[in-house]
Amino acid sequence: MVIKLDKNEITYSHTVNMQERKSIIITGCKKIENFDDEEFLIETTLGYMIVKGSGLEILKLDTMCGNVSIKGKINSIAYVDGKNKEKDDREERELIKNGVKILLQSNLTNVFYVHNELGQIEDYKLKNWYNELKEYEALGGNDYMHVLESKMSKLKIVHTDILNN
Repeated sequence: MVIKLDKNEITYSHTVNMQERKSIIITGCKKIENFDDEEFLIETTLGYMIVKGSGLEILKLDTMCGNVSIKGKINSIAYVDGKNKEKDDREERELIKNGVKILLQSNLTNVFYVHNELGQIEDYKLKNWYNELKEYEALGGNDYMHVLESKMSKLKIVHTDILNN
């Protein structure tokens, strides 16, 4: 959830005031990028800030002045510079890429084994299978799928009207 504070450029100074690790007041906030009861990611006038803890919740939000009050047990406060954010973004993209690759591999394998057992495959399913194989390879998939591809090419193709429409 993103909470944008005032649309006007915030030129207020950035301060952090914490009382006994039970509450914190942050000024100079531009927006709250994400938050839950364990972590807040806040864009401040001096960069991104992460507040971690437990039972965290917003006490007060002043969007005009860019002030946020948070209560709960505060375990840490850290600033994230652009390099770390870029690294985190890169790592997240890599995780997504690997997840998509695993899903494609699973689907390619399942479709192959189902149709190999039947001894045939519909033309549109075969076309989709080859499209998925192409995407799998583009993501750096392994050569095992070429073994399946050679076996898939030997299946009887059932022609349908689906590809003609």
